[in-house]
Amino acid sequence: MEQAAAESVARIERTISEIIKAPFAFRSSLKDVNVRASVNGVVTEIDLLPEGLKSIVSWLGDLLMNLDGIEWVNPGPIGSREFLLLLDEVDVHLHPEWQRQILPVVQRTFPKAQIIATTHSPFVVASLRDGAVIELKVDDQGIATASRPVEAPFYKSYSQTLASLFGVETDFDLETEQELRRFQEAGRAIGPGDVEGWKRFEDLGRVLGGRSDELAAIVRFEINQARRRGGLTGS
Repeated sequence: MEQAAAESVARIERTISEIIKAPFAFRSSLKDVNVRASVNGVVTEIDLLPEGLKSIVSWLGDLLMNLDGIEWVNPGPIGSREFLLLLDEVDVHLHPEWQRQILPVVQRTFPKAQIIATTHSPFVVASLRDGAVIELKVDDQGIATASRPVEAPFYKSYSQTLASLFGVETDFDLETEQELRRFQEAGRAIGPGDVEGWKRFEDLGRVLGGRSDELAAIVRFEINQARRRGGLTGS
């Protein structure tokens, strides 16, 4: 029994280490009965761990301990056991990098399990390599409708995943999105010989492009497109 418990603890430590990409281990002391966590060599109280890491430690530890306590008809290693695992909001409190890791690691740890997970994270969805995504949409009456399963892998970027499965078409905050739309509309409204329109277009682009290299690249592209459409030249 002690050996089984030790193996479960070691399995938890390996799985968590793989998710967070850092050495993780439990530590105990003869001075007290408290169990602490060692993360990347730093020992701390479990209550002081980030909420996401505490959540992983809690449900994963509980799951593995319960699996070891079941009297299986055909005993064997954890990888050979078939069971249904329900994970609600698997991305809650997790850093985006951990969101990318959580599902693949859980699937590798429990290869024979049927895993049903809910998430609002494009990082979790895009990480799926074996399975399918079912989108649930709620109408104005509060009735949920399930879409047809979309088989994985998707091989889509996170922005494409956001657009195709979450309906988020932009990579920017709302204010920047509105200003980018105003800039693009100004470019489309320029007519032949419209000096004032061109000046307004360039002024909007100068302010927008000064915010980041990514926006500067978009501004340059839009200005070049406007020139090609109308044969215009900037000042």
